[in-house]
Amino acid sequence: MPLPINTPNLLLDRGLLVGLLFFSWYSVGFTIFNGVDTPLFVMTAAYCLWHMSREPLVVPDRLLKAWGFWAFWVVVADFFSTFFTWSLARDAHWLVWPILVLVCARHFARDPGCLQVLRYTASGSILLIVGLLIVRAPTVTDWVFDPVFGHIRHLAMAVGVLLVWLLDDDGLPAAGKWWLRAGRLCGFTVLLWAGGRGSLIALAIVLVLTLWLRLPVRKRWKGLVLEVVIALVVAFHLDVGIPFLGFMDGFSRTFGPATLDQVSSARLTQWTMTWNRLGQGYEFWLGAGGNGYMRMGLAVGTVFHPHNILLQMMTDWGLVGLSLAIYLIWWMAKPLGNIALDRPEAALGLGVAVFLGFMGCVDGGLYHPQFLVCLAIATGAWFAQADPTAGNEHVRPLAFSPVILLIFLLGVHLKSIPLI
Repeated sequence: MPLPINTPNLLLDRGLLVGLLFFSWYSVGFTIFNGVDTPLFVMTAAYCLWHMSREPLVVPDRLLKAWGFWAFWVVVADFFSTFFTWSLARDAHWLVWPILVLVCARHFARDPGCLQVLRYTASGSILLIVGLLIVRAPTVTDWVFDPVFGHIRHLAMAVGVLLVWLLDDDGLPAAGKWWLRAGRLCGFTVLLWAGGRGSLIALAIVLVLTLWLRLPVRKRWKGLVLEVVIALVVAFHLDVGIPFLGFMDGFSRTFGPATLDQVSSARLTQWTMTWNRLGQGYEFWLGAGGNGYMRMGLAVGTVFHPHNILLQMMTDWGLVGLSLAIYLIWWMAKPLGNIALDRPEAALGLGVAVFLGFMGCVDGGLYHPQFLVCLAIATGAWFAQADPTAGNEHVRPLAFSPVILLIFLLGVHLKSIPLI
């Protein structure tokens, strides 16, 4: 049974979760895309430790075993990378992601109303991002490097995943609906102005998926179309003199080039190069440890990951690690099979997973811990609707081992800071 909303611990839990979602994107400017994001990891670990200090984490046995096999392999790959501390710091967010999902699930089970508060937070985040863009615009000399996230494509990904939270405003009061509408309108405008194709396609897929799953959203499809049209008109008039930006540039980059590789912005070349390099050594099976793409000599200029999550897992952990990761995801997803997808929590969790899954396959979304944290929170809301004991699944309370793991990884992060 959910606890009364005036319970002090519950209010604190809600505030911390709101802060975690907000800090997940706000912290990006502190680390300049190093892939480690120590400030965000510290806050993530602190949030998990706060929850586990009051109650053991309850984990289904088979999920624990799947995580154990995969985590062991990750540590092995990092150890033999010759840069163990840095590699493990790079992989730390992956290791604690299932813990964060289960912690968030326990919170949502007790405080389902927090989902609406997080929707408000996502809208406020987009409005703040737009405000920061406007305030800092006079200092920009090259809009490819936007003044909030450091890169225009990351701006589109960050705003795009926040927009997924705003597609469903069912059950909110009139003022809340207007707050989300303001965030959606600004978010659609930024995406159309930024000119990135991946985020637009991913959001379009999620929008269609949400309309199909959620009847309340489907009933107001005309309003959503109107918001997109208004955003398109506004974005068209926000010309800053850079051909790389703008909705029409996305069309020209899609239908103008003569080769498929040019259409993909050289992704095919990058993926082929990565695959060929994997076939030249032991990394195909064993990986090169966290951020192995760089240690394999594939990084060129500002390109420091393969822009494809499957190839990234291969360069980090090899085929063995990729297989174990898929096995873990299977056991993470299995309890969700009995939950109706038309529930708002399920539609949100699936929408965020689809958006980041698509972006992970064509861009660098899942390279950044920011998006893993956002995915964990949304998946936790979905996971809260599941019964961990369904199918006679045995569950195990873990009081000390996750705490020890988090403290150890915090130490690894702090030790790796001088190497960043």
